[in-house]
Amino acid sequence: MKISLQISLVITSFLLFNSNVLADNDFDKIQAIIEIQSGDVDAKVPFSINLDGSNSKGKNLSYSWEFPDKVSTEKNPRPYKFNTPGHYTITLTVSDGKNSNLASLEIIALPQEENGDLSNKITISEIMPNPKGKDQGQEWIELYNQDQKTINLGNWKLNNHPISDKINIKSGSYLILEAEHLPFSLKNNNSEVTLKNYLDQTIDEIHYSKTYEGKSYSKIQIGETEKLNWTEPTKNKQNQKYKVIEGRIIKGGKYKIRVPETENSNLIKTIFQNESRVKILVEERNSSLIMEKYKVENPKSPKKAEKKHQEIYLLLIFAILIASLGRHYNKF
Repeated sequence: MKISLQISLVITSFLLFNSNVLADNDFDKIQAIIEIQSGDVDAKVPFSINLDGSNSKGKNLSYSWEFPDKVSTEKNPRPYKFNTPGHYTITLTVSDGKNSNLASLEIIALPQEENGDLSNKITISEIMPNPKGKDQGQEWIELYNQDQKTINLGNWKLNNHPISDKINIKSGSYLILEAEHLPFSLKNNNSEVTLKNYLDQTIDEIHYSKTYEGKSYSKIQIGETEKLNWTEPTKNKQNQKYKVIEGRIIKGGKYKIRVPETENSNLIKTIFQNESRVKILVEERNSSLIMEKYKVENPKSPKKAEKKHQEIYLLLIFAILIASLGRHYNKF
């Protein structure tokens, strides 16, 4: 009697253990599956798509569909209609009360008109909102293509105005959009320029609070950092690149600045006081370095010997005359 009872307990334990294993396997079997009964995932508006989740895996499942503007709990919801161009996501979540699983479907609703190409590597590189003299007809916007292929800008928009159906921008090239392609004016204060693709997705935008006559608002490079700044226009050309040079003015027949070995070996004549610390912002233009801004700091102990860990001396000389540049050198 005792032996049969022990055997019965062992069998019961074995069945309970295997029951738990089956439950874990059921968890692995829960899977949301979206099937397309009719329609396409990319089509010109208006169009409808009919989706079905009946083949989702699992027992006693509940269904939750999330469309752009509504939710459905049906296995096979009614067809959904897209009227507005754009990039959309539809999701289906299935649940057995304990576990759940989600599937998604990407939808591209295309405009009725012939569209262009998609790319997230077209940037607004420079704008001219306040040209010298009259603004009308003289404003322009410069785009740059960082993509590795030519991009057609058909049905793309600047400030919600279509650019053109036929404009292409080659890889690594600039594109200037002037009066004939700008059916709007650029404000001189507190404004922005927004670039959108034909799916109405924002690809790039520039905000500015005020303008300076004759200056363009450009994406410039300072070392490894990109920032926006008002500069001399570089229409249809590479925007300015800058670097910062720091060092100490040392004694000698001419003032010299100690700089890293990697710096350009061009020369600029300086008139700073001996033993001052100097920080110079220079523009890299062709093979020249042109001083833009400077900052001079007088050290507390000017007679301390210069450390020898920097071995390279560099004389910096203005690449072109200040008079011809007509530049105004500001302090940082």
